[in-house]
Amino acid sequence: MEALDLRFTSPEKFREGLKVYEQFRSLKKEVDDLRAERNKKTVEFSKTKNKKIIEEVRKIKKQISDKESRLNETEAALRSIELTLPNWVHKETPIGRDDAKNVAVKYWGVPLVKKEFEEQFKQKFPGAKFTASGKKQLHHADIVELFDLADTETASKISGSRFYIEKNELAVLDLALSLHTMREFIKLGFTPVVPPYMIKREVEEKITYFTSFEDAIYSLAQDDLILITTAEHPLAAMYRDTMFNKKDLPIRMVAFSPAFRREAGSHGKDTKGIFRTHQFNKVELHSIVEPGRDMEELEFLIDCVEKVMRPLKFPYRIVKNSSGDMDNRALIQYDLEAWFPAQNEFRELHSLATVGSWISEKLNTKVIINNEKFPVANLYATGAAVQRTLLAIFVNNYDADRNVIKIPKVLQEVSGIKAIRVKSKK
Repeated sequence: MEALDLRFTSPEKFREGLKVYEQFRSLKKEVDDLRAERNKKTVEFSKTKNKKIIEEVRKIKKQISDKESRLNETEAALRSIELTLPNWVHKETPIGRDDAKNVAVKYWGVPLVKKEFEEQFKQKFPGAKFTASGKKQLHHADIVELFDLADTETASKISGSRFYIEKNELAVLDLALSLHTMREFIKLGFTPVVPPYMIKREVEEKITYFTSFEDAIYSLAQDDLILITTAEHPLAAMYRDTMFNKKDLPIRMVAFSPAFRREAGSHGKDTKGIFRTHQFNKVELHSIVEPGRDMEELEFLIDCVEKVMRPLKFPYRIVKNSSGDMDNRALIQYDLEAWFPAQNEFRELHSLATVGSWISEKLNTKVIINNEKFPVANLYATGAAVQRTLLAIFVNNYDADRNVIKIPKVLQEVSGIKAIRVKSKK
């Protein structure tokens, strides 16, 4: 109940779950008692050969069969309710209903702020350094259109709304950023993985907060498969029913994959451009550590992500999410948000969180420590939300005087692109 209160979530499902659990316990006791009685009668018959006992055993077996059927139904109902219950909330998590209670813990870089937004910026981000500018700043959707980097109109004819076709430099930079970030995280000690892009529904249910994410999922009902929403899920599933020795941990992985999301509930949000779409590419980090070591690992993940992002030349901030604005699986969550000057906003690029044992208890992933078995702790972090990160690079490296986008040096080396210029009309 405490976790539900802290997340401003209705307790009704929890109360319903308690009732179903009591039914489950009662039925299980009845079944266990009947089984014991059956075994007792069987032993008695073996000694006495009394044929009346055969009829008594038959009746008991019928009762067991009937009650086992009800027990299985009750257990399934209980498991279904469990999927609706969130994780605990870490003591360091700010308590609040939404992102208004998120706490900024760090600013990096100096945002370029439009002069008309100067006072508003000071009020919204007190203490943050900035440079006021009268130069033209472009919205991310306008910059993609101006430099002919994506085609959403044609994509909508092919696939529907919120899809896009990457064009020209963007198509190359997508691959370049993905490869660059993968390489950098490998240097920091992460093992590279490319996971399957589909996952079994029964596996997905053990990894995500399924009831809140179900509307975002693309499923292939005929094959009982789901298109992954993030590489994190198959990465965690790789170690289902695994028993680690202490020396095996930590495990640190970096994965590339596309991500597929219906974006249900996002009507009216970011309808322009390619910031919020049904399909995008991600580089994802995942760590598996001993219980009690996850907060230390979370700091490590944050440090790694910052090291890889800083050479990409956009200002960002890190916020600690409030209890009502974080993943329902997370004990504590941080977001890295990039500066988007035309919107006068920091926008989320990365989420980094520990879910503790929430996943490992369901996947049966454990570690042996001093001859005892414990569920491991799982953590995830966005390594790079590829399209969003490129947009952050574009809007913060746009030179209004020359009408050109300067590409950071680390991506020049991979892509061969030093700058993006407006294409001449044919």
